[in-house]
Amino acid sequence: GDNVNSTSWGASVLHAPEDGLYYGWIASMVNECTLDSWLTNSEVVLARSESPLGPFVKIRTLVPPWSHNPQTIRAPDPSAKAGHVYALFTLGDGRNFHGAPESCSPHKGPPAPPITPLPPWHVGPCTRSKPHGDAWAGCITANFTIFWSEHPNGTYLEHTAEIIDWPVHRSGRPWEYGNIGNWNPAPLVHPNGTIYVLVHPEQYGF
Repeated sequence: GDNVNSTSWGASVLHAPEDGLYYGWIASMVNECTLDSWLTNSEVVLARSESPLGPFVKIRTLVPPWSHNPQTIRAPDPSAKAGHVYALFTLGDGRNFHGAPESCSPHKGPPAPPITPLPPWHVGPCTRSKPHGDAWAGCITANFTIFWSEHPNGTYLEHTAEIIDWPVHRSGRPWEYGNIGNWNPAPLVHPNGTIYVLVHPEQYGF
């Protein structure tokens, strides 16, 4: 974190053959708050080290609050100059859907930006697969953001990805997903180049 009073959560660490260093994508709580404030104060920072065991030194913030549980892969991409990209998956995309960050430090920071309104849910029929059971109202196309760069310490751009046929419970809410949900994306690269994303959704979207 920024100082000894900072709190971090987890880390996704990769060895970069480009420069031989180890890079970590880490969830860090801003304003000296603890993990109790993760839903509003978590941001994703980039750090590096000469060893996988550390110590890691913070380079900069990649995704401001709200963003959490970063997971990064080195993914094949034939359109990239080096043939691959570093793809960062997170909970949240830097918009404060859950409210402004708390201030846990005696040194007050700048005022928080307005709260980002939640995107609308357009529920329709499930086109590819029907959810199990009878508690489902239909499906949505779920959008989420992937941050990517051709170098781990390069400039990260945003890409909007879609999940087709994400189930919606009859209560009217979809499973927790993407930018606003606690869906814990865990991407992995198959030897054939296919990228899979394992998620941890909540069954009823609460």
